[in-house]
Order: sequence, then C-alpha cells, then structure tokens
Amino acid sequence: MASVFDQRKGAPGTNGFALGTPVAARMSGSREHRQRSTYIVRARWALQSDEPSDFIEDGAVLVVNGKIGATGTYTELRKVNPSCKVVGTTSHLLMPGLVNAHHHSFGVPTSLHGIADAPLESWLQGIRSLRPLDARLSAMWTACQMLQTGVTTMIDMCGLAGSAENVDQSVRGKMDGYASAGIRAVVAPGIRTMGFLLGGEGEDERFAVQLPPAIRKLAATWMAPTDRVSPEQFFDLFHAWHAAASTQPRIDLWFGPPGLQWVERSVLEEINLRAERYDTGIQTHALESRYEQETSERSRGQSVIAYLDSLGILTPRLSLAHGVHLSDADIGALAGTGVIVVSNPGSNLRLHCGIAPVGKLRAMQIPVALGMDATTLNDDDDMFAEMRLAWRLHLNAGAREPGVGARDVFAMATRVGAQHLNRSIRIGMLRPGFKADLVLLRLDELTSPWVAPEADPFILLMTRAKARHVDMVIVDGEVVLENGQPTRFDKRALASDIADALSRTPIPHGDLESAAALDPFIQRWLSRFDSARRETDG
Repeated sequence: MASVFDQRKGAPGTNGFALGTPVAARMSGSREHRQRSTYIVRARWALQSDEPSDFIEDGAVLVVNGKIGATGTYTELRKVNPSCKVVGTTSHLLMPGLVNAHHHSFGVPTSLHGIADAPLESWLQGIRSLRPLDARLSAMWTACQMLQTGVTTMIDMCGLAGSAENVDQSVRGKMDGYASAGIRAVVAPGIRTMGFLLGGEGEDERFAVQLPPAIRKLAATWMAPTDRVSPEQFFDLFHAWHAAASTQPRIDLWFGPPGLQWVERSVLEEINLRAERYDTGIQTHALESRYEQETSERSRGQSVIAYLDSLGILTPRLSLAHGVHLSDADIGALAGTGVIVVSNPGSNLRLHCGIAPVGKLRAMQIPVALGMDATTLNDDDDMFAEMRLAWRLHLNAGAREPGVGARDVFAMATRVGAQHLNRSIRIGMLRPGFKADLVLLRLDELTSPWVAPEADPFILLMTRAKARHVDMVIVDGEVVLENGQPTRFDKRALASDIADALSRTPIPHGDLESAAALDPFIQRWLSRFDSARRETDG
C-alpha cells in the first residue's frame, strides 16, 4: 500500500511550501472526470437553502467552471444542456456543502488517545498529554472526516506551542494538508502570552501559592514555558503564512487567539489592527466556561464582552466560539455589531459547560453558526448528528428563550457560517453564481423501508441523515469525495501512516503525571468560585 508520505516526492506546490502529488487511491476516472468544466448534478430532491420554497423535486444544478450556472428541475436543465455529463441519480438528495465554523485538528479523536472527558478546565490540562502528530497528516485526516460528513468548509483554530521553527512547520503543515485534501479551510493560529488556568491579572499566582511545593514545581513549567514564541515572532510568521495562503484559492488564514484570559491586551489590540490590515478574520474562545466570566470581573472589573468592546474588537471580523455563558447584558452588547457566535452543542455537553442561549441570540438578530470543536457527542465528527443535537436542544427552550427550528439549525450549518467565513466567496446555498460546493446523500438507507409521498425531505434530512449517507462531495466544482471516499488520496494509506507515526511516539509521561497531580487542586480551586457564587445567590 502506498504511503501518503510518498506524496512529498512530487512537484512543489505554488503556495511556497511542499504540496505533493496526491496518491491515486480508488478514483473513478481521471482528474478531468472529477473536475469537468461543465456538468449536471442530479437528485430526487434538491434543497437549495433553508427556505421552504427552495425545494425542487427531481432537482438539478448545472456546474460551470467551478460555479453554479443554473438550478432547476433535471428535465429543464437537461433540455438546455443535452450533451452535458451527469452525476447523481434519482436515489440522491442534493444540498449545499456544510460549514463547520469551529474545529481543532487533533486528527485522531481524543477518546482514541485515552483522554477521558472531564469538566473543561481539567480536560484542557489532560490534552497536554496527547501524542504529537505531524500537522500535515493530522490536517489531512481531519479533512477526510469533514468531507465524509458533508462539510466542505471548516475553520481550524489551532493553538501553537514550542519554538518558532516548530510553530512555522505546524501552520504550514496544516495549510498543506487541507490544500492536498481539497477542502475549503480557514487556518486560525494563535499563541498564549500569559496565563495557565483561568488567566487574568494575578490569577495564576493566587492559584500557585496554595499548591504544595512539589506540585507547584510541576505546574511551573506549564505556567511559564521557556520555549514560548514571542508576539513579535508570531506576527512575523503570520505575515509569511498569509502570503503563502493567498496563493491557495481554498485556504484562508485568520488570527486565532485561544482566549482573552490567555492573551495580553496589547497583543489583542495588535491582532485587531493587523486583521484589518490583512482583511482577515479573528476567532477566539469566549465564555465557554462560567469561570471565565467570573475571573474577568474579578481581574478586570468588567465582563468578557465589555472587555472586548473596550478593545474595539466587536466587529464583523470577530467570531466567538461557544458563548455558553453570555448574559442578557452581553447579548444586548453584541446586537448590531456583526459579531458571530459559533455554538458547539456536543462539546459543551461533553465538557460540562452547559447550553448556549442560541434562541436569545437569534431573537436579537445576532448570527449563530455551528461547529463541532473536534469533540462531538459521540466523538465521531458527524455534522448531521451535531445539527440534530442542536435542533433537539433548542427546539422547545421554554418561555424564557425562543425555540429554534430545524431550518434555523440548517441555516446555522450552511448559510450563516458561510457568510462569515468567506466574506468574498459565495457559498452555503445552491444559487447561480455561487461556488459549486455540493453534497449528494444516498437515499436508499435513509428512506428504507418506505417513505410516505407527503414526507418533507428537509425534515427527513434533519431527522435521519448520518455521515455514512454521504456519497459525493464537490468543492469548487471538483469531486473530492466519491462513493464516500476521498479522491485525492488513499484513506487507508493515510490511516496506516498515522497509526505507524503514533505507535512510534511515546506518550509524554511528564505531562500526563503533571495533569493527574494537578487535577485535584484545580477542582478545589474552582470550587471556591462555586462557594462564592452560592453565598452571593443566597
């Protein structure tokens, strides 16, 4: 079996870093077959958007040079284009490509690494013991998982650690991996400049002083790493990454500061200035945990959202991942700013964070997108399951919060995320002039053993569809997934390379032992916040 490492022997790419020739895995036909200039995509049902009127029986899309040339019934389009090749059948459902608006490319899921779920603050320390994996392999595997669940566009918010050389290799490897897989990806690197647990002025010191000396020594290397990249180095590297990404039509580069509690004010201000200069976006974690809000109020004297406002960063360039603990005042402050909130329901349940106020946000006209955070409820990166979970969680939120319907969730996973992630590229709906980012689902199992003629195909999709029903994925008019398998590389060879690499990589025992030793003290420290809250509430 060919190794995906063999791809690196191919000709260099045009983006300034190695972009090897893809392995010819199980492909039906040549590259031209997969990227014809003009062809028709046919389906029994075509769902053009989340609007009820956008459903076409025996629907079809005409693809011309990577864009949607026309939509309509198959009969109509075939009559005007009688010589066009046709992909898809009356046993398919056609829909826009999904947008995963917040993710991390762990590659192999955390459960396969032996990392148990835990409350967020403990879990964050536990994942420090993940065996490191080559960034290119990790990105390719992540892209494969995304394509196999119908995601054509994603944002990878990647934290960086280690030397400048390692950081550079990591970001370039991610861009290379996504470009090689053919997915549309935003890579959003960020660095920590302060903070260990909750961040904030003096918080680390207050936490450390109550630790026994031996445990304090373990924590010291995490609190003040000696190989941390400086902000100056990071911004220099970002300039080079941005130039490299600009030559790749499906790759974009954003800033991804990991969280306001871990990045100094001056660095956040510089990120805001440079994002405007590069005309790029910013994504950061915000209010995933209730402790973040309390730490902000204690150390800064203001809420997280008020702090962002003081930085001048509440603009349409910004997306906030999670937003679980946004208060009514926070939501009011976000209204009208153009800031987007990315909900990650599976991750928030797994890591004991809670449920985001999606209904309230949408009622205030604040755009809400959907992300998987590499931590879906079943640890399987199934975007259909994530949509279904969001729908079930928010369908009947009660009198205190407006409900969210199936079409609303579908919009979160397509149109809303697309508008934010690709401001200059039209995706997320099947419309003439939009990019041909399309997904075909097999209907045989989805409708088995029988489906009523009056059944709503949209509700059928939202209720029953799974990643395994995805048959074909098209990005920019190119078939990048066919018969459920990637066309640009051999998935089995990639899996073999990943298994070999991780099998040869020892677990970082020091980090594992430190995480286990620190966890009881982390829990004790957080319980003080809970006690203070109970006294206040009482």
